[in-house]
Amino acid sequence: MLSFNGINSLGSPSSDSDSSAVFPDSSIACVVTRAQASKPSVNNESSSSDTPTHFDVLAPFSDLPVRQREDLSLAPWFKRVGFPPVAGVSFQIEDGVLKRLHAKSEFATVQTTIAVPESLRQLVLSYAHESDLAGHSGFRKTSSAICTQFSWPSVCSDVKNYTTSCHLCQIKPCTGRDRLAPFQPVPIVGKTFERVMIDLVGSLPLSSDRYEYLLTLVDVSTRWAEAIPLRRITAKDVAFFVRLGFPKEIQSDRG
Repeated sequence: MLSFNGINSLGSPSSDSDSSAVFPDSSIACVVTRAQASKPSVNNESSSSDTPTHFDVLAPFSDLPVRQREDLSLAPWFKRVGFPPVAGVSFQIEDGVLKRLHAKSEFATVQTTIAVPESLRQLVLSYAHESDLAGHSGFRKTSSAICTQFSWPSVCSDVKNYTTSCHLCQIKPCTGRDRLAPFQPVPIVGKTFERVMIDLVGSLPLSSDRYEYLLTLVDVSTRWAEAIPLRRITAKDVAFFVRLGFPKEIQSDRG
């Protein structure tokens, strides 16, 4: 059971344009209190690095350029460095790292990916398929997660073999083959924040404040999203503050 601590307010903050129309002679100012000034400053650049990305997988390997040149499967790609694109595909070396450039058409955005040597491909496959954020997705989602940032000659076949041979994916119930239940009409939402959907995400890599989970909330009417960091996900600790009034309905998968 979820417990709720409500904080009712008069409404959401209005935009600058609305406030200027109501108070034409007023000006907006920012005040720093003594309590705020005593807190240590937050470096946005350093805090953003706490968010895990696929590029962090290869970041510890400073010998990536050496691994690339020693990999025989990447030799044809090195030979094409500096040549014009063929079928929208070209190659370049940036900071010693071999990268693949691909554009679907002449006017499409060029997608740049890192060429992964064979010695690191299992690491990339494991991260894209088995990490907490991946959740053992199928071939399509795993392939999309990899191909947006990495590439190698046999990437599609390797992803297919990896996802189809995953032990956990084989022993879990195959819900995709179950007969789908018939659609049921969903009542129209009358007001904003009348019906909200909630879910729990985690466990995630620990943040600097020791947060490990996220409670996500989405308003069905406006698709407004909230994410509340949590240190634990026990029934006693899971609570969110409703700034715009309590919702009438809460939809959850009870997970």
